Amino acid sequence: MKKKLLNFVNSPVLVIGDIILDKYWTTNNDCILDEFSTPIFKIFQYYEYVGGAANVAHNITTVGGKSILVGAVGQDESAKSIRNILKKTTVEYHPCIINNYITTTKLRIMSKKKQIVRLDCEENIKENFLLKFNNIINPLLKKVSVVILSDYNKGTLCFSSSIIKQAKKEKVLVLVDPKGNDYLKYLGATLLTPNLFEFESVVGKCSNRNDLINKGMDLLMHLKLSALLITQSKEGMTLLQINKKPVHFVTRAKKVVDVTGAGDTVIALIALGLSSGFTLEQSCYQANIAAGIVVQKPGTASLTLEELKNAI
Repeated sequence: MKKKLLNFVNSPVLVIGDIILDKYWTTNNDCILDEFSTPIFKIFQYYEYVGGAANVAHNITTVGGKSILVGAVGQDESAKSIRNILKKTTVEYHPCIINNYITTTKLRIMSKKKQIVRLDCEENIKENFLLKFNNIINPLLKKVSVVILSDYNKGTLCFSSSIIKQAKKEKVLVLVDPKGNDYLKYLGATLLTPNLFEFESVVGKCSNRNDLINKGMDLLMHLKLSALLITQSKEGMTLLQINKKPVHFVTRAKKVVDVTGAGDTVIALIALGLSSGFTLEQSCYQANIAAGIVVQKPGTASLTLEELKNAI
């Protein structure tokens, strides 16, 4: 396989999905007890990142690409934080604002680079926002050749089948980072990128790589996909396509600090590769190297073009 650095400058990618605010509070883990023997931890540092689909969009821009982001948010402080963070990036942001909706927020309490506890603030979207969503998405689909559906099972992509049909009508490739056990909602997508846990929750436990390949090919044909990429953490990634031999990519990570956001990086780099005119195999090769970089960083991390060049 030809190992060539991609040129991402003129490759816009549309990202649609669940937008999340990732908050981190850091403590030194030295607690005191109050009169009721309740442990008290002192927070000495806090910071915020955009997560979910927003992290995918951000990953695209940090390596020199252009991303367009669409997702559902409320009218709350988390939504304001997300907008303020994205203002500092080159992400083109088109929020679909839902009345009386709590923007998905994940608060992680950290000590010595390890997570002590995670507190989630979220709710299901109650109103039907399909018309509002389509009015935002349909004009944007005409500007791109690749769209990413970043599904975190928070409700934004409850109309995924409708989006896939519209994208195919516009001859736009559809890449999906799936969640949940109902993969039929991704019927007809170009590429699905489940991790091993997500994959096995749908097809059953895989005893070895041949078993994984056989079950993967069955799923690929059942869902009428063009390709399936199964990410397997330290075991690397396996790419399956119709009428092609499976391709396995060995992990490039020297050590794993935090896998948060690694899947976002993988699908972002694949989308950029495809929108730049490279083959799926070449795009996955780049994505595998990129994932090896971000898992060595704490938090919802992204990478730079310089880091990618150095790794290659």
